[in-house]
This record gives sequence, C-alpha cells and structure tokens, in this order.
Amino acid sequence: MIKERRFAIVIGINDYEDTPLYFCVNDAISVREILIDRCDFKSEDIFLLTSDKDESIKEMTGKYKEALRSIGENFRESKDSILFYFAGHGNYKEDKSNILFHDSEYPIKEIHSEISALNPKVQTYVIDSCNSGGKVLTRGQEPFLPQEYLIGKYIENSDGAMLLYACGSNQLARETSEMQHGLLTHEFLNVLDNEKLYDEDGILTPSIIQHHVLKQTSQNSNFEQVPVVENRITGIYPFALVKKEKEEIIKEVEPIEADQQFLEKQLPESLIDEHKLPISKNADSTNTIKQILYDKKSRLKLQGSINALLAKKMEEILEDLKLDRPEYKVSSYSDINYLDFEGVDILVKSLVVNARNKEISPLDDIFSITKRPNFNYINQFSNLFKAFAPKEPEHIIEHSIDSSNDYIDINIKVLTSDDIFSVSFGFGYIVYQSKWGLILTTLIFKLDWDGEQDNIIENIAQSNYPFLVRDETYRVIEEMELKDFSTIQSRLRTWNQERKNELNSFINLTTSIQSASIKK
Repeated sequence: MIKERRFAIVIGINDYEDTPLYFCVNDAISVREILIDRCDFKSEDIFLLTSDKDESIKEMTGKYKEALRSIGENFRESKDSILFYFAGHGNYKEDKSNILFHDSEYPIKEIHSEISALNPKVQTYVIDSCNSGGKVLTRGQEPFLPQEYLIGKYIENSDGAMLLYACGSNQLARETSEMQHGLLTHEFLNVLDNEKLYDEDGILTPSIIQHHVLKQTSQNSNFEQVPVVENRITGIYPFALVKKEKEEIIKEVEPIEADQQFLEKQLPESLIDEHKLPISKNADSTNTIKQILYDKKSRLKLQGSINALLAKKMEEILEDLKLDRPEYKVSSYSDINYLDFEGVDILVKSLVVNARNKEISPLDDIFSITKRPNFNYINQFSNLFKAFAPKEPEHIIEHSIDSSNDYIDINIKVLTSDDIFSVSFGFGYIVYQSKWGLILTTLIFKLDWDGEQDNIIENIAQSNYPFLVRDETYRVIEEMELKDFSTIQSRLRTWNQERKNELNSFINLTTSIQSASIKK
C-alpha cells in the first residue's frame, strides 16, 4: 500500500494598498494549523505564503509558482493530493474570477490548470475572496458553458476534486473582527474542528464539509454571501480525521526527562539483545510480567516517550557524522511509503517477513502480506507469441506497512549526496507494538546509482530489539548506544570506496579504448 502524501499551498494577504484587509494572514495560518492537526498534512509539505505590513511579499506570483515547482519535484501522479487555499481580495473581469496578488490579477482558472497538470489523486480549492465563484468548475449545469470551465476536464486523471468558493461573481466575501476570520474560512475551520460531524470511524468526508460550509456561511450572512461549492470525489475520502489518543497521551508524559519515577527506577542488570527481553536476572519473570500494564494508554505512553528520545538521538547522530564532503541534503520520513526510491518494496518486504519469521509482528495487522491473482498469468496464453515467454507467477504477493496506525512510529533520514563519488544512504528506526511488548527496529541502507541519481535501495541492514511495556524500558533505551548506527561511518567509507573503484575501472577502460584508437 502506497500512502497518499498531501501537499498544500496556503496564501493570505492583508496589506493591499487599496482597501487593506485585516484577518487574511490569520486565516492562512489557522488553515495551515488545522491541516496538520486534522487532515494528515505534514508541516514540511505545506507552503505558507503570507503578506502583511510587517512582512510584505510583493512578488507573490513568483512565490506561488516557486511553491508549485517545489511540490512538483516530489509529487507522485495519481498517488498524492494537493490543496490550494487563498484569503484576500478577488474580482470578476471579462467572464473570469481572479484572485489578487500584489503583482498580478491571477485567474482562478489558471490555478486549476496548473494544479491539475500534476494529475493529483485529489485536488481541493478553498478560496475566500470576493467574486471568487464566477464560472468556476461545475458539473456542467450550464449547457453553453465553455469546455475549459467543466470540472471533468480537470479531474479526469484524479479521484476527484472539492471546490469551496466564498461567493458568486456578484457577491462580496466578508471578514469580521468578532470572528477574526473571513466568514467562509471561519465556517471551514469550524467544520473541521467539530468532532460531532465525523462518522463512527473518525472520518470527515468532503460531502459533509461542503454541506455545512454552504449552510452555515449562507445563514450567518443572511444569505448575502452564498458560497459556490462542488464535490466530485469518489468513494469515502477521509479529508479529516479525529485526533486519536496517541498525541494526547504523548503530551501527558512530556517532558519525560523530568519525570521522577524514571529517576527512581533501577536499571536492569543486562541490556537487551535480539533474543532476550530486558528482565532483571534476579527478578521472577512471571511476577514481573503480571505487574506490567498492557492497556492501550500504557503502551502508547511508553511508545511516545521512546519515539521522542530516539528522535533526539537521531539528531545527535547526524551531528556526529560530520559529513564534510560532499554536502548532503537531509530528508526526513515518518512514513516508509513516502520513500520514493527503487527497491522500497524490497525494504518493506524485508521488514514484514523478518518480523513474521521472528514472531515479533505488530498488532492491528500493521504489517500485512496479501496474495492477489496475477492477471498477466491468467492472460498469458491469449496470444500464441507469448508461448515462449517466461511464465508469469499465478499470484502476486504484496507486503505493506500501515504507517498511519497509532501503534507504530517511523523516523528515517535519507542523506542524498550531490557528488557522484560519494554514496547516498539512509538510516532510522521503527518503533511498534507487538504481542508481548514494544519492538525497536533499526535500519541502515545504501542508495545505489541508477544512471542518473542515487535511487536504488541496497545493502539493507536491520536489527530488532524487543522490550516489555514498563517504565524501566525507557531508561534501558536511553542508555543504549544503538551500536548499529555507530557503524554508519565505516559502512559509508566502504560504500564510497566501492563507488570510487567502479568509477576508476570505468575511467581506466575509457582511457585504454581511447589510447587504442589513437594508435590505430
């Protein structure tokens, strides 16, 4: 399973020379926060552009295009989604609704075209400006509307689109000091924050958002501002999710270093290895296990604390690496499915199979193995010329990791080299809940050259460390050296030497061929 990555461009402009606005920057900041809190957006995937008198961005058009280009560099067609939000002035001219940047009147239709060109899985537009809903994308109720305005043109390669515009072409969008927001944005935020509107699975769908934003905005303006809305998203799309216990429990135990109960605990006499749980030699293991709480709250409390500790250790390791040459670009991943490299399926398979073989698979089917029919096998005899081709397997085995589950935390750093003589690589950890406790898995891998870039995952090394669910475990991990990570420098030296040997062999071969040609 490849998880959808969600990108956003969020823009708010206050400091217009004519008729300045007061709450558009607040609108944009609040939208960014709720996208992270409720909608599964990562902070690094949201491009926030705000302009006010204290910090004005006059070249907003260029900033918007720069954000779109940056997203395009990492965007996976038909897999990732994107949201565009704008709060500011707008107008309706020559049968077009525009949003007003300082340096341009930007047609909303152009934004649709530019974003749709990415072929997103789902595209969302929330535009809180005057006159924003004139001849916007529609289902096509207007029989003579030009084809360029029809929604189907823009979502033919997507699962769908949701469109929320503050008002029609002949109406004004409101902002009030009482709300500290534009009216449309106020209602949009309210819907996302209202857990009563989420279904029994904790999901808020676009259709619910559209219905309530339209209803509340219209009523609260005495129908002087009626949003233009559209929703063409297929299936039950989880636009927002109810926050689960995990984050709340993590907050309860921070800062963990100051918790006296850990200072009062005595460290076990032996640390953990792959085959032994961290139980003191002098303790009766049966009695010890009976004293341990294995409820969800206790599990997540310890998991959250360990994740915070390991994240800190990862940053320290990055500092200690002292990579002087070349400069490495560091990327962080909290979802293994976001690793957009060749061989990520092999990495996932190694984790899933290893956990199953060692009987340390996570709870809730977080690691899964599924078998599905191979349609190439079924159809391989439909063509006589395929008779001599290699036979396809009857079934395809797929391995997947559900990184969004409460019971797993992932932190992987990928260091990408811009020097062909130096290898790119990744390292990190996975912490997850298993039947009898927590599992810490450390990872190291090389990214080999594919002819254009370091893009092939190879030399995967992993180690597993099981722990019981008890406070003492935190102290054990705190004292651990994570010896696997201490080998990164030596591994890197070996990989770099192998790379240099390959390149030197190629260069020597090239030189010898050239010399032979000259002699002739």
